[in-house]
Amino acid sequence: MPRPVCPYPRVIDALREATDGAVIVVKGGRYAEHPQFPQEVRVTTNNITLQALGAVLLELSGPWLAIDAPHFTIKGALELRGGGVLICEGATLHQNGDLSISTTEFLATGVKVAAGGTWLQLGRTTISAGAADGDFSLTNGVHVEANAIWQQLGELSVYSHGAIGVLVSGTWDQLGEAKMIVQGEGDAKRGNYGLVFGEGVRLAHGAWSQKGALHINAIDASNAIHLSAGSVWLQDANVVLDLDSVQERRHYDQLGLSSLFLLGLIRQPAPVVHG
Repeated sequence: MPRPVCPYPRVIDALREATDGAVIVVKGGRYAEHPQFPQEVRVTTNNITLQALGAVLLELSGPWLAIDAPHFTIKGALELRGGGVLICEGATLHQNGDLSISTTEFLATGVKVAAGGTWLQLGRTTISAGAADGDFSLTNGVHVEANAIWQQLGELSVYSHGAIGVLVSGTWDQLGEAKMIVQGEGDAKRGNYGLVFGEGVRLAHGAWSQKGALHINAIDASNAIHLSAGSVWLQDANVVLDLDSVQERRHYDQLGLSSLFLLGLIRQPAPVVHG
């Protein structure tokens, strides 16, 4: 059985002290990762493995970890709540276990893959972006920058509430199944007459190669998929879109904003089923 690198109460301290090839074993449980003034740890040592023994919950309050080494591996069941991970240029994260990421803070990103970075998803990934109470939130569950790659072999689940679940300016290679629930909200209950938008996937000059089944449920003033000009969606598997914009929103029902918003190019040999 792998041995812990350092017997620290916080995972971030063990990562800070890790050397090349180290395996950091974390017992199942809940860990508060940040001090009063949070600052991410930048890992520059190579071939580090973070292994969870049992379900591990890391409570974060902003940027947590920057991978700035050729290879970093996650194994086991890991949940990141309230913060996220940056994959730097030239770095590859190998996700071999189940990973859950939730972001609710204003202008926060759960995972950012910088230009030249790669995320290799072999396990199950769950992404939750946005505030549960519907407050305005500029949040991204995942942001894949230009010239970055996300290769999805495992199952992907995205819940986006007034936020963007997956923002892609680089390349997303979908080989596994993906399910998304996207929710916006009319703001009349607060005496306002605006909208809180939600989007499942936004391609901003990006490319999505869809070779696995995709099911998107877009509810209440939201876009299932938003393709900007210069984006490409290559669809080689089935897509099911459940579009529902009729809720208790008298001011917005006529807008029909639950939609597939397209300015880019779609190649579509497989069927799309609208709910």
